[in-house]
Amino acid sequence: FGLVFPVGLGSAAITAGVAFMSGRYTPQAQGSTSEADYTIGTSLGASYTLPFANVWLVTADYKWQAYDYDFSSSSDIVGYTLSEELSQFGITVAYSF
Repeated sequence: FGLVFPVGLGSAAITAGVAFMSGRYTPQAQGSTSEADYTIGTSLGASYTLPFANVWLVTADYKWQAYDYDFSSSSDIVGYTLSEELSQFGITVAYSF
């Protein structure tokens, strides 16, 4: 999902998403596999793009993602939950031909 709208001399955008997935983890030392049958993730983002000198664009963007895995117990692995959170900021300069 995303929205783009004019702000000042440029444009701003916001994005959001949801992911449904599964996961598998196999520790090398143990050799057995743990499964996460159902995992949900979320993603949010925001950016601002400013054109300049007719052919150049500069964009600043921020993205945040989070995932939660619920691994079940197996014969030799105790069940556990794993959470990941990622955050990044970037600046892009582009030239339009």
